[in-house]
Amino acid sequence: MFVLFLVLAGLSLILLVVGTVWLLSGRGQTTRRSGRDVGAEIMGGIGNDDLTEEGIPLVEKSAFVGTGVKVTRETEMSYTEVKQLMRERQWRAALPPILAIVGMFGLIVFGVLALWWKMDDKLIATLIAGVVLFTMARIGWGFIRA
Repeated sequence: MFVLFLVLAGLSLILLVVGTVWLLSGRGQTTRRSGRDVGAEIMGGIGNDDLTEEGIPLVEKSAFVGTGVKVTRETEMSYTEVKQLMRERQWRAALPPILAIVGMFGLIVFGVLALWWKMDDKLIATLIAGVVLFTMARIGWGFIRA
């Protein structure tokens, strides 16, 4: 049974990746920035998380010399938009987000079932599975109500 849940989680992961890549390539908006300020921004962000000391910085000049390039790709789609596409039978536009949603749902559900099956302490495993399955049921209910 564990292997079955693991295989289903793996297939769900594949659906999630395919749906996300397809959604980003089809509907995504690419933002491209370049220049010295972008390079300084990127280099300034590296290593700042490690600083835990409180105090006044003595020098706030970036040591970055050159140019940097930052490319981001974003997309968003609500449950209502997905359901509207399904009602209008625009399956080509609705399929990428459906694949991503089903893939994420299956990965989480089958992953927690595989974890439950493999854990020795069934009380803790049941508590974890209960919280995760309750959360996924709430998300599914939200999709149905959207």
